[in-house]
This record gives sequence, C-alpha cells and structure tokens, in this order.
Amino acid sequence: VTTEEAAQAYQTLYIGVSDFTVMSETSQKELSKTVAVLNELGVSSENSAKNMQFAIKVLGNSTKEAAKLQRELITFAKDLGVPVDQIAGDFASMGPQIAALGANGVDAFRKLEVQAKNTGLALSEILSVVEKFDKFDTAAQSVGRLNALLGGPYLNTLELVAVTDPSERFRILKERIDDAGVSFDNMDYYQRKAMAS
Repeated sequence: VTTEEAAQAYQTLYIGVSDFTVMSETSQKELSKTVAVLNELGVSSENSAKNMQFAIKVLGNSTKEAAKLQRELITFAKDLGVPVDQIAGDFASMGPQIAALGANGVDAFRKLEVQAKNTGLALSEILSVVEKFDKFDTAAQSVGRLNALLGGPYLNTLELVAVTDPSERFRILKERIDDAGVSFDNMDYYQRKAMAS
C-alpha cells in the first residue's frame, strides 16, 4: 500500500464514516489500513467505507469488529469464487435486510450469496423474489400462481410469510419446485414466462 493509497483510504473514511473524526488515532489507522488493503485486493474504498459505516452504526460493531467483518467478507468472496467488490457492493446494498434480521443478518447474506452463485441469479433478483412473501396479500397471490403452475398445493402462504430469513425462503421455494417435478426446460413459452415473473 503506497502513501497515496493510504491517504485516499483515510479521505474516503473521513467522508463515509460519520464517527471517523471522533475515533482514536489507533482506530482511524486500523480502519484506514483495512480499507487500503481491501482496495489493493479489489474492493473499492467507497464500498469499504459504506460497509464500515453500516457495521459500526447499524450492527453495533466496534472498529476492530467492523474491520474484521470486511476481511471475512473478502475471504468469503474468494472461497465462493465471486469478485470481491461484488460481495462488498452486495453487502452494502442489502444493508436494510441484514439489519432487519439482526444477529442472523450476516449469515443470511452469506447464504443468499451462495444461492446466487449456485443459481446464476443476481442477489437483487433473489431478493425481489423472496420479498414478495413479506406481506400476506402478495404472498398469497404468488403462492396461488406458483401452485397453479406446479399443478398442486406445493407451497403454503403462511409458511413462507412466517419465515423471515430470505435465504430460507428461497430454499423452500426451490425445494417445493423440485418436489413438484417441474422442469423449466420442459415448460412451454407461457409457463416459463409465468414462472419467471
């Protein structure tokens, strides 16, 4: 990490992390070093700063915990075979869902990323599917349509509304579709279009 890169990391944190100016010099150096190293590994400083702000302010992490979480996300990205800045960006964009899940939010995020990798869907696409089950009325409509496509009562509205973890909802949907024995490849044009929506 060059002096210029370290200064850039410091500047990004100064702008993006509200408590940065009142932190101890040790904490500032730790966060700056983490952001600079993550930048060397392919994570934009802006994404790192957003994620640090979120971890400190919303998740209640200390600066050491926030820095550790960012490093863990990079390791996770490399293990999963996904670009590190994509994981950092997804984490930043999924902040409200992670916060809503509390202590289980980060684990749910990791599970969703694995599902995104396995299905080839973007994280935002998976979230748009599972968020239809946050409200009873939209859940009932979606379940009714899916059960009609699957040819039986494979999905249960109450079960899907009761499950708040988006990765668990997605797993249930996938299992029920598999249980129905319906193959996307064997559907006609209109069935595929309906299933996709």
